[in-house]
Amino acid sequence: MFTSQYEYDARGRCTKKKLPGADFVEYTYNDADQLIFSQDGNQRAQATKKWTYYLYDKFGRLTEQGECTNKSATSSPMVYIHNYYDGYGFINGTGFTDSNYKLTEAQKAYGKGYQTGSVISIFGDSKKIYLMYQYDIQGRVVKTVQNNLLDGLDVTETTYTFSSNPQTVVHKNTYKENGTQKSITETYTYTYDYADRISKVEHTLNDTKVVLSENTYNKLGQLVNRSLHGASADIMGYAYNIRNWLTRIESPNLILKLNYGYSAGGGNIASMFWKSGE
Repeated sequence: MFTSQYEYDARGRCTKKKLPGADFVEYTYNDADQLIFSQDGNQRAQATKKWTYYLYDKFGRLTEQGECTNKSATSSPMVYIHNYYDGYGFINGTGFTDSNYKLTEAQKAYGKGYQTGSVISIFGDSKKIYLMYQYDIQGRVVKTVQNNLLDGLDVTETTYTFSSNPQTVVHKNTYKENGTQKSITETYTYTYDYADRISKVEHTLNDTKVVLSENTYNKLGQLVNRSLHGASADIMGYAYNIRNWLTRIESPNLILKLNYGYSAGGGNIASMFWKSGE
């Protein structure tokens, strides 16, 4: 029999957790109910026992996570994650040398109150991931930059509609292959109708554009048709009852009907019919 076990302290905080097939995990908290140490079975079984530690700033935001050998004090810690908030002073340090990490003073001002970057260690490797978030005046993420393990960068830039829905999302990946620098750019473009519902999603890989989906809605706001990849064989129709419950999905290769138990069934699905193929 597989069981899970949880133990709590007088303040309702989980202090021990045991899942099937694993040793228990122990948790320690500070007076602010923040998790400050945890230890799993693998850490406990080592000759020198280790703990995962967590450090926070005065606003309760996680600033550092790593491993240490002394629970009383984080002596000789191995830092795995270091998070930055409110500013971009870190981009002047090691690892943030690429021009994509550089911001104007006006752009830096928009990071106040948000996580602006991270340095993440890679297990079994001396390399690190250097990550930066850029925001606009409304606090929306407009750009993320991070290095990758192929000696390149992953850059994502997002533009938004007036109502803050993503309008375009551009991913640019650079990497080295056999000593040659290469790049891939893919763009997702989202079109919305008058009610801010997605009506079309397009994907562009380098210079090749395809339509991923097109949606049609009725006057009640229900999705009635969805076309995938611009192919007639991938057009799906949807039908609903007066309660807005889905009753039918139909496409050239699939028919699905749902019947509900309106009288004795309490509105639960009473039967389902489906047919696939030609």
